[in-house]
Amino acid sequence: MPGRVSQFSDRLIQSLIGPLPAQVRSNFMKDLAAQVCVGIFLSVVSSFTPVVLRKMGAPPLLLAFHQSGAYVGGLFTTLSVIFLSRRRKLPYIVLSWGLGRGIFLFTFLIFKPEWLLVLTVGYFLFESLPGPGYSQVMYQMYPAQLRGRLMATVRIGMAAAMLITAPIAGLLLDRIGYRVLFPIASLFGIAAALIVSRWQVDEQPASQQSAPPLSFKAIWSVLLSDRRFVTYAMSLILYGMGALMMSPFVPLVQVDRLGLTYSDIGVLGIIQSLCWLAGFYYWGRAVDRRGPIWTLRANLMIFALIPATYLLATQGWMLVVAFAASGIISGGLDLTFINAPYRLAQNGRIQEYAALQSSLLSLRGFLAPLLGALLYSMVGINMIFVISLGLVISSWFFIFAVERQLQREAAGGSAA
Repeated sequence: MPGRVSQFSDRLIQSLIGPLPAQVRSNFMKDLAAQVCVGIFLSVVSSFTPVVLRKMGAPPLLLAFHQSGAYVGGLFTTLSVIFLSRRRKLPYIVLSWGLGRGIFLFTFLIFKPEWLLVLTVGYFLFESLPGPGYSQVMYQMYPAQLRGRLMATVRIGMAAAMLITAPIAGLLLDRIGYRVLFPIASLFGIAAALIVSRWQVDEQPASQQSAPPLSFKAIWSVLLSDRRFVTYAMSLILYGMGALMMSPFVPLVQVDRLGLTYSDIGVLGIIQSLCWLAGFYYWGRAVDRRGPIWTLRANLMIFALIPATYLLATQGWMLVVAFAASGIISGGLDLTFINAPYRLAQNGRIQEYAALQSSLLSLRGFLAPLLGALLYSMVGINMIFVISLGLVISSWFFIFAVERQLQREAAGGSAA
């Protein structure tokens, strides 16, 4: 039986990606197993925490702090990169992820939304800290010509796990509650971190690294020396402000305006996961063939459907459009943000670019939901979605400018 399973997996990999070297294939299979466990974990914790908070009586400001908390860890990624610049990344990735996901083992003690928020922010902190180190590990672990497809395929496994788990999680939350289900999901998150510890990555110990340690000055000097990255950063900031400003009010529409239950959201989660599967399959090939910047531009166009849908929705079924669009772009944005530093970095400065991108993503992610909560008291929920839509559309023009500049540079290089 194990031999038949191995033969089947070999044929599946061959059809989806092509032939792989032995070590790449081994890492890929471990990565796939880890992502399936992550999918089970996320389908319970990430998908339902905002709704759980709202049903516990959390006000809009607390929901805004929840959304901001998702980016707390990213604010410290510059420190993380400096700390890891001459150390092996993988052990710290495993430790940080294991601790963060293990926090939800204590959910059985939580009865108030404020304390659930504390646990969630702790998880976000540990989950985000090793982000740039993870980008560097992916760069070393997977060959460039296959990286997008390999990363997309393992995330298809994650999305498939979420597709299966989401409706079950919705039913279980209606019956046994979050204080039982979240700790169970936490065990799958910890298992994923333990599987990651078995990756085989050729990381040089500090004593063998010739490059000097990174510094704050080296990382932030990118903004002074690379105008193209500044334009890219403006696109990220505008998109993120638009996307995240509205995020605290999504549960308000779902719960207060439309009266959705956990089960209803679980069904919508199935649609989102199906689109996520399809999105990963397409965007992985798009990143390899057209590059991460083109992929980001396409995803920004699709994202605009989300604020438009929440603005206009009067019945629960109308959110199908928003959930479908969210699923389609989730894979594209994930792959874009991991691969963009490889495409934009000058002189091999991948860690600096990844750290700066993570810091900018986190800074706007921390501020945008709080700004949304402030504006909510002034202009109301519908205008929040209008502003979000305008910011996302504006971001498209900046990323289009980056793409055109890359095309001109490529044409100039070909002519030379």
